[in-house]
Parts: sequence; C-alpha cells; structure tokens
Amino acid sequence: MATLPFVIIAGRGETDAVAESWPLISSVLLLSTSPVSFTFVTEASGAGILQARFDELKHRGARVPVTVRILEFKIERTLAFAREINLTVTHHSGAWGMTKLFLPWLFPEWRDIIVIDTDMVLVSDPAPLAAEL
Repeated sequence: MATLPFVIIAGRGETDAVAESWPLISSVLLLSTSPVSFTFVTEASGAGILQARFDELKHRGARVPVTVRILEFKIERTLAFAREINLTVTHHSGAWGMTKLFLPWLFPEWRDIIVIDTDMVLVSDPAPLAAEL
C-alpha cells in the first residue's frame, strides 16, 4: 500500500499553525488505512513542539505506520523569494501561508506530495489520494 506523503507548513508567526494542526493530524491518523508520511516545514519553536507530540505518539502507537520529518525553515527564505519576484506578502496567514505557494521553488526536489492546510480536518480515508500522485 502506498505511503501518503503529506506536507504541512506550520509556522508559529502570525497564527500558531502548529497548535492549529492537531485536529488535522488526528483526523489523518484516525482515518487513514495507508501508511502516512508527514513532512512539517516550521521554525525552531514549532519543531520542538511537533517532535515532542510525535515522540508521545510513538509510545502510544498508531493504527498505520507513520514517519515524521520536521524541517526547520528560515522564513527569511520565503520573504527573500517574494522580494526577488517583486511580490508583496499579502496572504491572510502571512509569510508562512505564502511559503505553501512557493513550495515548488523553495523545495524543487520534492515530487508527488500532498500539501494540506493546518486548518483542515479529513472526514474520510485519505488513502485514495495516493492514486492521484
């Protein structure tokens, strides 16, 4: 069964998307029948919180195999890219929200990923998404 490669941008800048992401993460873990891979793009404080929460999950177990990668990201990269293309950061969630829009340029090596917003929750098994990759 294919692993679902979720990418979540979760900065703690203008809004605390790390805290906001727990219902999303819970819904993925509760509903998925496929293995799940989470890649979080966050800053140092978000990385620490995410790591602690997923360490706790390891002790409790999960229904499906779960891998977690937490990338500490310097939001200045997004701001520099926006300046380079003469774009004002106007996204309602600020520079972290803009980071989602810039993923193909900031991480050109990433292919076949599923980017999901932190304020989402899933209501059914996300496994069929793998067929779309």
